[in-house]
Amino acid sequence: MHEVRNKLVAEQTIILVLLMYRVVTLVYAAILGLTGLGYLSLPLFAAVMVYTVLIIAFRTQVVRLLLKYPLLMLVDVALMMVLELSSGAYKNPYSLYTFSPLLIGGYLFRYSGAFIIGSIQNILITIADWMLGYSPLQFEIRGQSIMIYIFTYYVTAYGMAYLSELTSDLEAVNKTKANVQADWIETRKLLEASLQKFNLSQRESQVLMLLFDGLTYEQIASELDVTNNTIKTYVKRVYEKLQVSTKQEALSTAMRLNGEVG
Repeated sequence: MHEVRNKLVAEQTIILVLLMYRVVTLVYAAILGLTGLGYLSLPLFAAVMVYTVLIIAFRTQVVRLLLKYPLLMLVDVALMMVLELSSGAYKNPYSLYTFSPLLIGGYLFRYSGAFIIGSIQNILITIADWMLGYSPLQFEIRGQSIMIYIFTYYVTAYGMAYLSELTSDLEAVNKTKANVQADWIETRKLLEASLQKFNLSQRESQVLMLLFDGLTYEQIASELDVTNNTIKTYVKRVYEKLQVSTKQEALSTAMRLNGEVG
């Protein structure tokens, strides 16, 4: 239950960061508008800001809906086209804002989502600019080749998909590590309980447990502040009492006999 809660918190944090990207780009658009470097319609800016605030405020519900009905993502992509048409195509100050669906789509739907959303958004944005009179030749002349934008959109979407995949893999590794650690702790407890049923001295049991922890003879000698030969003597006694000849046999025998006696 604790793991599930932590995972949900982590996912919500990532989604919030991706959505806050929209706020940052809107601030950038406002700066361009106020300084006269970009066209900025106050009604349009207000509408986009309200839309952004709403999806941030209801991000949990929005993400649940998107995961249940992925096609709803196209609504957001379509709004990018409307924004492009309403604010002057490549002259508009909202260009960075239009990358947000690629980020969220790539994160939620991985590589397939990145390809689909990237393709649709590229097509729609190209249509929007064509409707505003910008031909591919004009893009090239202005140093804004449409191919560069298409490439950038795909790279953005696939980059986020890769990060999402990497995050998922790291979560799986951490979960496996936690399970292994839990198993190790449980096995250690069973081994400690088992050693109480054998005629081992406290120091002999301590040495065997340190061997179980993976320490070498030299490390155990340093840990117990004795010589290396002393540790070898303790180990030899343990092996004789358990009638084994290796550390692995000693551990296996102790665990097996513990199960039989228990």
